[in-house]
Amino acid sequence: MAKKDRDQKTSWKRKVAISFIVFIILVIFAASFLGKRGWLEVRKAQKRKDKLQQEIELLEKKRDHLREEVRLLKEYPEAYEEQARKKLWLMKPGEKVVVEGAGLKDKGIKEKAEGQKKSHDEKKQK
Repeated sequence: MAKKDRDQKTSWKRKVAISFIVFIILVIFAASFLGKRGWLEVRKAQKRKDKLQQEIELLEKKRDHLREEVRLLKEYPEAYEEQARKKLWLMKPGEKVVVEGAGLKDKGIKEKAEGQKKSHDEKKQK
């Protein structure tokens, strides 16, 4: 009977020890998975890093394009004229602007072209 009591005490102590070890392992696993520097946070940080890296690449391409445009404008003064024609719809005296494609359907473009033509004609008359 004493042996049986001893086995029950040992069995009970083993169960408590195993339960405690399992609990500790679960806590460690949860902390490593969900904690402040856990797997989920690392994954979120990686996604954010990738997104920012893409944004940096896009901005670098834009910067390079603008630098090239500045270089061209410095080296070729006639590039100013070309930019003014494209972006501001400016034209030389006696020149006509031809707009191709579906853009004519857009009233704003058509009105802008007509307005420039009128202002150009008025300047000619003076």
